This record gives sequence, C-alpha cells and structure tokens, in this order.
Amino acid sequence: MTDLSDLLLRVRDRARRETPELAPYAGERDIAEAERQLGFVLPPLLRRLYLQVANGGFGPDDWADAWFLDSPSLAQWLTAWLHGTGWWEEEVMTAENAPEPSPWPDAAHRLAASRKSMAPPARVALE
Repeated sequence: MTDLSDLLLRVRDRARRETPELAPYAGERDIAEAERQLGFVLPPLLRRLYLQVANGGFGPDDWADAWFLDSPSLAQWLTAWLHGTGWWEEEVMTAENAPEPSPWPDAAHRLAASRKSMAPPARVALE
C-alpha cells in the first residue's frame, strides 16, 4: 500500500467517525464536470479524496480562513488535520508561538476568474 493510499484510508476513517452522514463519493463524471466548470484539472490527491473519501463535507469545522497557504502540500495538510496540529486548531491558534497563516498566492486570481465566468453576459444594444 502506498503512503497516499494509507493517508486516504486514515482520512476516510476520521471523516466517517466525525461525520455520520458523510456525502457519497463523487463519480468520474462529477469530477469531469467540476474540472470543466473550474477550467483546470484537479490535483491527483484532491481527485482521489472526492472519489474515495466523500464529495465534500468533512475536514475542519470552520473553512472561513481556507484561502491561506498553510502547508506545502495537500498530503501534509491532511496529515496535520489527522494529528490535530493544523493552524485552525484552537490549541495551535492560541499558542504563544502560533504561526501566522499567509494568503494563498493564487486565491485572488482564481476568485476573480470565477467571478468573471459567473457574471451575466454583457448586454448588446440592438439598433
């Protein structure tokens, strides 16, 4: 078993323990449609989370600050979640030497692109 397969099993176990009504897995068609709407291919580990754990609905309780880069990789972020050492954990946030999360560099760009794609079409004056 690979390290990522083991990680996914541990994430799925915790998600099931903490979320009794866990969303069903996403299917390949769901992933393809999400990628089409987003305009980019999901990273392999994120894709596997949706296909093998659940189609969302698990993880930290408060995602309000999710636009921060707090880990070099999704695998490391998931490991921090499993171990309770992520910056969003209350004990970590209130510690004297608490790390200050830094903004995710691509967040503004991705959000702006998303808003543009959801904007209603421009009106064209008919003569």
